[in-house]
Amino acid sequence: MNKTLKVASIMFGSVMLAVVGVVIHQCVGGATSLPDGEFKRPVVFVPGDAGSLMEARNNNPGGYGGGSWFRIWLDILLLLPHNIHNYVENILMTFDPATNTSSNVPGVQTRVPHFGTTLSMEYIDPSWTAYFLGNSGAYGKALADRLIKRGYKRDISVRGAPYDFRLAMSSNSEYFTRLRNLVEETYSTNGNKKVAIISHSLGGLYATWFLNHQSQAWKDQFVDTYISIATPWAGSSDVLLALISGYNFGISFVKPLTARRQQRCFETNFLLLPRANFPPPDNVILSTDERGYNCTDEDMRAVLTRAGVPNGAELFQYVRDANKVPGGPNGLPPHPGVDTFCVYGIGVQTEDILKYEGRNFPDQQPQFINNDGDGTVAHRSLSACKLWNLAPGGCIVELPGVSHTEALKGKTGIDEIMNILFR
Repeated sequence: MNKTLKVASIMFGSVMLAVVGVVIHQCVGGATSLPDGEFKRPVVFVPGDAGSLMEARNNNPGGYGGGSWFRIWLDILLLLPHNIHNYVENILMTFDPATNTSSNVPGVQTRVPHFGTTLSMEYIDPSWTAYFLGNSGAYGKALADRLIKRGYKRDISVRGAPYDFRLAMSSNSEYFTRLRNLVEETYSTNGNKKVAIISHSLGGLYATWFLNHQSQAWKDQFVDTYISIATPWAGSSDVLLALISGYNFGISFVKPLTARRQQRCFETNFLLLPRANFPPPDNVILSTDERGYNCTDEDMRAVLTRAGVPNGAELFQYVRDANKVPGGPNGLPPHPGVDTFCVYGIGVQTEDILKYEGRNFPDQQPQFINNDGDGTVAHRSLSACKLWNLAPGGCIVELPGVSHTEALKGKTGIDEIMNILFR
C-alpha cells in the first residue's frame, strides 16, 4: 500500500548508510540558468497511492453526510476512533468475480475532485485541522511551490492528474482518456512545449501504463520527459501486511483490524503485492508456524486464502493478469518510450519480511526483518528500473538516506527533480 503519505505521522526508521546526502548515479548536471519566469517543460503530476483527494456521498437512509458530498480521503477527523467506521463504510468496494469488476457499496457514490489543477497535487487534506497537526495534509505542496518560484503557473504549466487510487489501471480506463487530454491541453496552452510527466509511488505504475498505451508518434509530439519517483516496480511488503493483518497508517489510535476491512477490497493493494521476479534475499516473504510463502502467484493466492481474504485469490489473479504489459525485462513493463529518470531513496531501514511464528495468524501483527529501501519499499523493487536502458536520455538517481515521501517532499528530492526539469 504505500500508503504514500502514511498520513505524515509515520516513522521511517533509521538511516543505514554512513554517507547521507550524496546523490549517487547523478547523471544530470546542474539546472540550466534561464531568465526569471521561463521554464523548459510544463508539468503533469500523477500522484501515488492515497495521494488524491476523494469525496463520497452516501444516499442510504441515515447514511453519513446526510446525502451530501463530503471529503472521505483525506479527512483526519474521519480517522479518529469514534469516526473511523464512517470512513471505512464509505470507502469500501465490492468485487464481483463473475465480471471481474469492483464497485462502491450500494448507495455510495465517490468522485475525485480538482482534476487538472495544482490543488490536486498540493494537499490531500486541506483543512486547518490537518495544518495544525503538523501540516499532515500536505502532499506535493513543496514541489509545487518550487515550480511556481521558478516561473511555473498554477493550473496552467503545472497540473495535477488525481485518480481513484482504489482501482488498478485496467479498471480506470476513463482516467487515462482524461490524462491524455490533459497532456495535450497542457502542451498547447504552453506554446506547444512538450510535457514532463512526474509520478510518485503507485503513480509510477499508472504513468508507465499510460505511456505504454500511447503510440510512439504521440509521445514524440507531446511528452519530453518522464520522472518516476519512488515507484514500487516489483511491489511492496506493506500491502501484504495490510491485506493479511491490517495496516494502521502509522497512527497509534487506528486499529489495524479496523483498517484491514477496507484494505482488503482495494485492487491496488493486490496490484502492489511483492513479485517473484525480484525476490527477497532468502526468497521467503512471509512465514507462519505452518510454512513459508514466497512471492510466486501460487503462494500469494495461498496466503491470501489462508488469511481469509474475501475473494482474495481471485481478485489478486485478476489484477495481476489484467495489468500486465508484456515486452519488458524480467516481467517489468516496457520502457516508457520517452527520456526516463528513475529517482528513489536508499539506505533507510525498511520492513520487508513478515514473520508470524508464535503469533496469531492472521489477526496479530507480525515481527519484521528489515532490508535496505526507502522506509516503505525495498531497494530491490525501487531499483528494478535499472533493467531498462535509460541512457542516453535518462538515468537512475539514488538518494541516500531519503525516505519514500521525502523523495517527493524533501529538499534533496526536489533539487534532483528541478535539475532534471531544467537540464
